[in-house]
Amino acid sequence: MATAGKSRSTVTLTLFCVKAVLARAVDDGIINRNPAATVEALGAAAVERAHLPAADGDTIVAHVVGD
Repeated sequence: MATAGKSRSTVTLTLFCVKAVLARAVDDGIINRNPAATVEALGAAAVERAHLPAADGDTIVAHVVGD
C-alpha cells in the first residue's frame, strides 16, 4: 500500500483491521499465530492540500440556498 502512494493513516487503519481479524482467528483456533502481529505500518507522507477560498465557499452556499 505504501508503494501505491496510500497515506500513513490509510495504511495504519488497514493494518489495524487485518491484525484484528487475524487475532480473532488465533482466538478461535483457526490459525496458530498472527502473522501481522509484528508488522509496522508505513505509508506516504501527508500531502499538502490547498484550502477553498472563503469567497468560493460563499458562492457554493449561495447556489445551494438558491436551489
